Amino acid sequence: MNKLKGFKYVNLEDNNGNTALFYAIDSIVIFQKLVDRGADYNHFNRNGENVLMYACRKNKLRLFDYVLKIPDFNVAQFDNFGRNLPMILVECNHSQELISFYNYHSDFDINFVNKSNESLLSIFINHYISELKEKDELIKTKYYEVIRDYGLMIRALVESGCDFNAYIDGDGNTPMMFFLLIEDYVSAYYLLTKFPKLDLSIKNKYNANASYMAF
Repeated sequence: MNKLKGFKYVNLEDNNGNTALFYAIDSIVIFQKLVDRGADYNHFNRNGENVLMYACRKNKLRLFDYVLKIPDFNVAQFDNFGRNLPMILVECNHSQELISFYNYHSDFDINFVNKSNESLLSIFINHYISELKEKDELIKTKYYEVIRDYGLMIRALVESGCDFNAYIDGDGNTPMMFFLLIEDYVSAYYLLTKFPKLDLSIKNKYNANASYMAF
C-alpha cells in the first residue's frame, strides 16, 4: 500500500478505458485509498460505464453503498446502450441494491424510458423471459428458483414506486398481462395485493385486458 502514496498515475486508463478504481472493486479499503489520492470516481470506460455500473455487471457490490454516498457521484451516467445505473441493476437482478439506490435518490425517475424504448419494467420482463427459456429443459424446481429470484426484483420495483400499469412491449401488454400469459400466478397475485393502483382494464393492441386473460 505504500506504493500508493503520492501516486500521480491513479487515473491512467487501460485499453478498455478502465482506471485503477475499476480494478479495486473487490476491496473497499483499496478503493477508498485511491479516491483519497484523487482517483476520478466519475470516470467512464469505453463502454460508457462508470465504476459502479461496471461493478454491478461484474457482480461485485461491496462498494455499492460507499459510492452512492459520495455527494457528487454521477448517478445519471448512461452507458453505450443507453442504460443508466438502475437499469443495469435490473439487468443484473440486483434487487436489494435497487432499493438502496432509490433510498438514496428518491427523486430519480423510476419510470424513465430511454432512446431504445427500454424501461426498468421492460428490461426486467425481457430478462425474466430469457431465464425461463434457459430453464426450459430443466425440472420444475429450477422454474421455482427463477420465479423466486425474480420475485425479489418485482418486490423491489413495487417498493421503489415503479408504475406497473405501463406497457412493456410493442403489443401494449402490461406486466400483469405478461404474468397471466406465462401462468405465473404467484407474481400476478403479488401485484394484485401490493400494487393498489393496478388497472386491470387496460387493453393491449389486440383489445384484450388482464381481466379477460384471467379467464
